[in-house]
Amino acid sequence: MTNQTLLIDDNAFLHMVYYLLETGNVILHQKMLDVTEGESQQVVDYLQEFYEREAQDYPHSSPKFDGKAALWAATMVYRTSQLYLFRDQKHEDIPTVLPEYEGELTPGAVLSADLCLRFVPSMMMHLKAMNSEDPILGVLENHMKSWHYSNIPRLNDIDGLEMKTWFLSDCLKQLYIDRIIEHKNERLANHSACKALVLSSLGIHQKSYWPTLMIN
Repeated sequence: MTNQTLLIDDNAFLHMVYYLLETGNVILHQKMLDVTEGESQQVVDYLQEFYEREAQDYPHSSPKFDGKAALWAATMVYRTSQLYLFRDQKHEDIPTVLPEYEGELTPGAVLSADLCLRFVPSMMMHLKAMNSEDPILGVLENHMKSWHYSNIPRLNDIDGLEMKTWFLSDCLKQLYIDRIIEHKNERLANHSACKALVLSSLGIHQKSYWPTLMIN
């Protein structure tokens, strides 16, 4: 066990991120608190450790971990979870609580942020079940248009998706195609940037693994 995981009981933010990544569950203890720089750094250190562990199974050469993107995504999930349980903010304040990412969208940023953003689609489903007009949903939808690798399980609107930057990395490109196939997202499979790659990855297993796939 690392020093970061030993500190989870003293850092509510790290506690949430640790259990989210290790178990898929969210644990919150109190209303939204300001996070110190030291607490944020502990979260970044843990996310980097997790990323490097997961990247051992990535295809090709994995992009460098991006701590800024990883921390932004973790903060997004942390605050979304708290807003779900403890809603004190006015509707117009939510975009400020859940701000857009201000860094460059690179393959390393995409994969680093995905450690936490991959849980956002299911969080959105829970929010929608509670209130389909919850203003948090609109904010999250807007974010996930940019971070669509993490939204592949529920991505339906593919108009205007930008793929070129993402596919600069062979690693991210293959992971993107693998996730399309895993979640059988037929709309994405028919995206002009993905068609040939999806068919190539499926190969002779297309009819057995994804028999309903129709490539236009």
